[in-house]
Amino acid sequence: MLFRSSRSLQQGGNAVFQVAGTLTEKAKTVAARLLEANDADVVLDARFLPNPHWVDELRPLSGLDGPVNDFVLEQPQAREFLDRATALLDLMSIGYLQEGKRYVTIAIGCTGGKHRSVSLAENLAARLVRQGVETLVVHRDLGRE
Repeated sequence: MLFRSSRSLQQGGNAVFQVAGTLTEKAKTVAARLLEANDADVVLDARFLPNPHWVDELRPLSGLDGPVNDFVLEQPQAREFLDRATALLDLMSIGYLQEGKRYVTIAIGCTGGKHRSVSLAENLAARLVRQGVETLVVHRDLGRE
């Protein structure tokens, strides 16, 4: 299921992942402030979900923390968002693979890149791993606040 040419990866300072000499499908999810998520192949917007920042006890935490992750995933649309994002990536991967692309960067953005995007990026990455996709998760804006 994934996409970016090895040349593009090498130019970006990343190494091409190989297993036993063959290219494997790869993914990187990036949690970021949405307006700064411009280095991605696919950008998804999580700002439609309630913001944990406005819950006093969740504000100092991040999407890596259980209470924030639970808050995000308890929202009625969060699991559907993950289901549809996974289905979209499955569909897109068919064409990408036909084009010879084996690597994709998926950015999930929210207002601060700390709560919703982090939680959703982690959960999407877990789904990709279960599908056999080698996945790297980057929380670019975590700690910038």
